[in-house]
Formats: sequence, structure tokens, C-alpha cells
Amino acid sequence: MKILGYSWAGVPTKDFEKTMHFFEQVLGLPLVRREEEQDFGMFRLPSDQLFEVFGPKSVEYSFMTMPVMAFDVENIHEARAEPEAQGVEFVTHVETAPSGENAWTYFVGPDGFLYEIWQRGKKTDTT
Repeated sequence: MKILGYSWAGVPTKDFEKTMHFFEQVLGLPLVRREEEQDFGMFRLPSDQLFEVFGPKSVEYSFMTMPVMAFDVENIHEARAEPEAQGVEFVTHVETAPSGENAWTYFVGPDGFLYEIWQRGKKTDTT
């Protein structure tokens, strides 16, 4: 697998409102999306990296126990196949954004922490 860099980090929080306020108002991160009904917030840094907040009502909150980092890859399916063949445990299927761009999948590292690989910026192959 060829890692291109990292582009995303996400954090789970028990207090969605307080955490969103902290990152937006105290740290001044630019908010690009907020979904109250799903306890989800997305910020985009000047470097184009994304930072997301997941509260108790979000699906991701149920399996995130600490901050998670995403590594960029060229092809999500090829990148997943290599470590999976070596016994790496993936905890989600490859998920794709409604636009067909951006795809991601989460896995557990040898330290027990959750990580993600992410393909962004082009239509994904669904194979």
C-alpha cells in the first residue's frame, strides 16, 4: 500500500455542543458542515485537511474510542486488500460519499487504535 499523506482526523465527544464551540469559537477552525440531528461537525483547515467531531448520536461515535487519523491512498480497494491479506482487522466496509467521490474504511492497528484509509477527490471504483 502506498500512503500519500494524511488528510483527516476525527474525534468522538460526549459533549457535542461544548466540543463544537471549542473548535469553532476558541480555536477558530472554519466550520464547513454541521448536522445537529447526527451530532456531526466538519471543519476544513487552511492546509485542506479535514477535522471532524462525532457526538453520541453519530454512527461513528459507537466505534471511536479516541481520535482517529486517516491516511490518503490512490485506490481504496487495492489499499485495503494488502493489509487485509496480512490479517489486519477492518471494522467497516468501504463507504463512499453520495457524490461518488471520497471513500473510506476503518481498521484496527496492532496497538488496538482505530485508523482509516481514505481515497479522495475522484470517483471511486466500486469493485
